Order: sequence, then C-alpha cells, then structure tokens
Amino acid sequence: MKYNVISADSHINEPPGTWIDRVPAKFKDLAPRIVPTPDGGEGWKFPDEQPHSFGLVSAALQKGEVRGPERYIPAGLKFEDIARGSWDPKQHIEDMKKDGCDASILYFGVAASVYNIKDRDLRLACFRAFNDWLGEFCSYDPARLVGPPLLPVEEETIQDALDELYRNVRQWKIRSAQIPIFPWKRYHDRFYDPLWAAAQEMDLPLAFHRGLNRPFAFGAPNQGGPWMANQVMRDFSYSMPFADLVFGGVFDRFPNLKVVSAEGRTGWLIHFVQRADESLRRHGPWLKVKLDRLPSECVKHNLYSTFIEDRAGILLREMIGVDTQMWSSDYPHSDSTWPNSTKVIEEQFEGVPAEDKYKMIAGNAVRLYKLDS
Repeated sequence: MKYNVISADSHINEPPGTWIDRVPAKFKDLAPRIVPTPDGGEGWKFPDEQPHSFGLVSAALQKGEVRGPERYIPAGLKFEDIARGSWDPKQHIEDMKKDGCDASILYFGVAASVYNIKDRDLRLACFRAFNDWLGEFCSYDPARLVGPPLLPVEEETIQDALDELYRNVRQWKIRSAQIPIFPWKRYHDRFYDPLWAAAQEMDLPLAFHRGLNRPFAFGAPNQGGPWMANQVMRDFSYSMPFADLVFGGVFDRFPNLKVVSAEGRTGWLIHFVQRADESLRRHGPWLKVKLDRLPSECVKHNLYSTFIEDRAGILLREMIGVDTQMWSSDYPHSDSTWPNSTKVIEEQFEGVPAEDKYKMIAGNAVRLYKLDS
C-alpha cells in the first residue's frame, strides 16, 4: 500500500482481560486487573502498586467526545469512557483515517509496570500475556498496525529477553521490540550484547519509550515537583540510555544496530550531538576512551527518534539526520495532535523541501519497519 503519513508513536490502552484472560490459571488472582478508584473512576491495579484512574491516557477522546487541552479530564474516568480506538483495532484504523494517517507504531498504555512485578514467574507470564494481546491487536491489519512487544531484559540472564524476542518473531512476525528506558542495569553493560547481536542480525529495531518510573528517572512520582516541569524534563531523559549505548561502545561492536527513541522529540539531540562530540574530544584522551565513530555519526546512523511538534528539530534536521527522524501523533494521549494532525504537519513543516518532509512523516518509518515488504 501507499504510505503518505505514518504515526511512529501512537498508543493502545490495554482492555480489562489483557492479563487475566492470558496468564496461566495459577496467576489469575494475582494478574493486573482494572479496579474501582476512590475518585469514582477505574484504573489498573498491578501487584505492589496503587491504581490510578483513567484520564490523560485518552485525553484526546474522552466520553465519546473529541477534546482539546481546555477540556481534558485528567482523572476519574472509567474504562468505558476512554477512546475505543485505543483497544479496538477496527476503530483504531477508523480514527487513523480521520486524522489522515496510514499506519501507526503502537506503544503500551500501562504495561511498562510489568517490569516492577516482583515475582519472576508472574512477571514473565505478564510479559507474554501483554505481547500476545498486542500481537492479536496488530494482526487485524499488519500493514497498518505495528506493535513492538516488551522484552524482559531485567532478568538474571538475557536469555529470557532473547526467548521472548524469538517467540514474538515466530508467532507475530514483529517488526520491532521494546526495551525499558531506565533498566536497573544500564545499557553500557555487556550483559546486553547477545540482545544487540540478535537485533542487528535480524535488522530489527529496539525502542525505548518513557513510562517506566524509576527513582533515578526524570518524572518519577516520588521526586515531586510540578507536573509540567517533570513533563519537560522527561524529554531530556532519553539522553541517558542513548549516551550509555554510544560511550559504552555498543555501536562499535554492533555498528548496524538500530534503536528508537520514542516520544522523546528531537530538539534535545541538537544539544546532544554537540556536547557528546565535545566530550569525546576533550575527555576521551585522558580517559582512554576511543570510538570508531563520533557520537554525532551514531545519532545519524543508529538512532531513530520520534517527535510530535518540534520545529527546532525539523529546522536543524541536518545536524541530527533527516533520514532518522519520524513524526508521530501520540494518539490518544494528552500531547496528541489527533484529529488535527494534517494541519499541525503543514504548520510544522512550513518551508521544508517535499523530499525531506516525506522522509520524516512517512518514508523513514516505511524503511525502518520494512512496511513495503
């Protein structure tokens, strides 16, 4: 099919039976479930975590109404109040068409909380359950719906992640996979080398997306501070995993590994490429750090990044690579441009040559995810 516009970062919202219907019988009483919340809404209850009611995860479409920022309901919603297209693939495609979008790369709603489940067997069962639900969702129309499964990279051995990766390749013919933005063992560690090797061999991009709260991460609830301050800082937090990959020599050992910074925007990369190259030049010699390529070259070759509205990143695209930036709508979250994405794209890309514009709103995603094959 012909792709003119692709959202490289949209979202699902897991429906009530995602985990309960798919985990082994012995885990059904422990699996994540939707429960009533004190504010009159409903929310997901994960083991060892308090539920938060639905709200901004479906900000663009709540109670059957298209809403703008002035009318967002931040909390207190029930599952029946959120966008049907975030859990029903048929409706998702209709919502894409309304927005002028031909395909979506779909990231989790709340499933990142699976990483925080303490019981190993339950945790792994929940990874498989979510990935199977997402695989089922995308199987409705694989040419339009691409869902990267979550990989359990925090186990004692990386083999668990490899097993789940290969299982999803066989069963769901995946085009990408997700890894947590803030793992306990950071990505410069050679622990991950078998995963990088497998992803490079299959030419399968690995994506990290914010949403996994950790004590050292920007925006974690226990850090406090104004909500908007955390929202802004979280964009810069993508520099941590990518810097670990660059300066850990991962792209020297795996020069064709592709990673995706999902929902991090691209403006931070303008600073990153300058600061990282300078750091290598000034501090590499005395620290005995040598890389085969400059960090800025890794950004242009190995890092694919998504943005919603990022005029600075678009105008300075040559500094960070016009071939690796991908537009997204963030449907149906509070940053979403849905259902006005066509208008926003025209505003954001004013004055940009048609060839560069096409790459960033569709072409790069088609190539990365092999949507033309």
